[in-house]
Amino acid sequence: MLPLVIPVALYAQVLPVTTSKNACDQVTEISTRVNREVAIKEAGLAKRREENTKALSESRTKRDAELKNYRAKADTNRQTHYAKLESRATTDAQKQAVAQFKTTVEAAVTARQNVVDTALQTFRQGVDQSLTSRKSSIDTLIANFKSSVQSALDKAKNDCSQKDLKTVRKALLASLKTARQTLTSERQKIEKKKDVRPPLIAARKQAFEKARADFQTALEKAKKDLKAAFPDK
Repeated sequence: MLPLVIPVALYAQVLPVTTSKNACDQVTEISTRVNREVAIKEAGLAKRREENTKALSESRTKRDAELKNYRAKADTNRQTHYAKLESRATTDAQKQAVAQFKTTVEAAVTARQNVVDTALQTFRQGVDQSLTSRKSSIDTLIANFKSSVQSALDKAKNDCSQKDLKTVRKALLASLKTARQTLTSERQKIEKKKDVRPPLIAARKQAFEKARADFQTALEKAKKDLKAAFPDK
């Protein structure tokens, strides 16, 4: 979260002089400093966002590669197993049983992979939507904070040559303090929002477990049917 809070030192320096000309100069100086501080904070936020996006992308790419490699090895192992079964099949009934076993298992594998892929996509979409929503909330918060600060500074610039300097200083300090307090309050609301990842993780896990259970059920039935064609094996 972006700690866009004007340094306390800047508050203490607001309009410490006694002439309107110097007071206006001070407002301009404070405005420059504040805007510079905000720009630095925003640059830091942009950098962290870029780093987090890169890390998330790399993590997903690695996960996808691992899953792809796992499936490739499983495919190879199944094909080897099918070849062994076909070499054992001597009758037409056995050859038909092996063919049916292969068809059934491959269908079960495809079904399981489809469920896993859909669950992964749903999980990632949920995470991305949450990140996008949070980013939007933070960006709106920052924009509102900057607008409030700029309005306060603009008003002080306009008033510095027309009103009592103590009054101008007091009003500016109060406005900047309100902007900071609002930023802090709204930031805390964002940070207290419920983390959407636990239910997403739970839903993904449930989908994976069901996919595995359904696959095992189909596999056991396929094995049973196959075994019937090889009574003495």
